[in-house]
Amino acid sequence: MAQVQLTTDVKNFHKLSLDISTSTGAPSRIATTTRPSNVTAAVNTPGSVIIGGSLNYLKIKGYTSTTASVPTLYVFGWNFSSEIMAWVPQLLATVTTTVNGTSQSLPSVGTVNELATYTKSTGDIKPFSGAAGTGNAGFFLVDTLGSEFVEISAVSASSTATMTFFVAGL
Repeated sequence: MAQVQLTTDVKNFHKLSLDISTSTGAPSRIATTTRPSNVTAAVNTPGSVIIGGSLNYLKIKGYTSTTASVPTLYVFGWNFSSEIMAWVPQLLATVTTTVNGTSQSLPSVGTVNELATYTKSTGDIKPFSGAAGTGNAGFFLVDTLGSEFVEISAVSASSTATMTFFVAGL
């Protein structure tokens, strides 16, 4: 007799690092014939990292190397259009953040400050801000809308920093 066993896969976080660019405006993204990747200068600029997409949602948790840099996050989806033979960007979300003033030490990352709150400016996100009083353990979910690649871009008007993101597909 045949048996069916259902399992739930553990959603492991993947670590991504990027350097925040100092800017007061949103990054400019236009259709390009160059495939989005972390080594393609035409698409990936300082302040962004590109990963493979997820069918539904991505869970994103952020850390910054300094409290002086309070980043605004822009999440873009990239899909290929065979009719125009180009990669087309779509702004999935804009998220403003606050930074926890208490630092912590993470293995293979170093001393960082956790992003404490996530506030939706545009797009389809579900913010889960950190616990009241500590600001720790926050993250947000972003609907990838079937994007083949997802780009996370961080800008700060105040200072540059190194960002670390933990990302898991759902």
